[in-house]
Amino acid sequence: MGHGPGLAQPGPHPYPYPYPPAPPRGPLTLGTLSIVFGSVVAAFSLFGAAGGRAGVAGMMNSAHVDQGTMQAYLDAIRTPSLIQSLIFVLMSVWLILLGVGQRRCRAWAARQSVAWGVIGLVVLVGVVALNLVVTGPAAERMMNEMVRHSALPNGLGAIIRWAGIIGIVFYAPYPIILIVSFRKPAIVSAMRT
Repeated sequence: MGHGPGLAQPGPHPYPYPYPPAPPRGPLTLGTLSIVFGSVVAAFSLFGAAGGRAGVAGMMNSAHVDQGTMQAYLDAIRTPSLIQSLIFVLMSVWLILLGVGQRRCRAWAARQSVAWGVIGLVVLVGVVALNLVVTGPAAERMMNEMVRHSALPNGLGAIIRWAGIIGIVFYAPYPIILIVSFRKPAIVSAMRT
């Protein structure tokens, strides 16, 4: 079997490849997650800032809680809840923008993803501190008042107080994932476009 003139010879390809190599899947996946996660958290935070107080007041009225106790609770959580909601909205909008950059493999998105992750963890520490000092004790006092006027079990106030901190566990993994992922050399080099 000889080599005819029409058969391809081994060796370097005489023409460059017509398509660039596909981007790594990691930034595309994380970009999609960033957009979805940021949108969901922004929506919940805006809802909490706009209508959360009305929902709490309605619940307390149906439980026949003393109006003075209810007002004290709402006054105690007003500013911390508003601050938390606004920070979560800002962080979420930033995350959505990062998600677009991550999906497009932009170098700025890699750098800012690490910064977002670090700032996100700091924000979560602040939320836990706020819950320990202000929001949690106010919720515990309110729930203890509700228990006194209803058939709810004793100790519910303490459970509600710590539930806010446990809820932070839901938020903590994603900043860590972004910090670790966007420090990997393979991903950083792929995001230099």
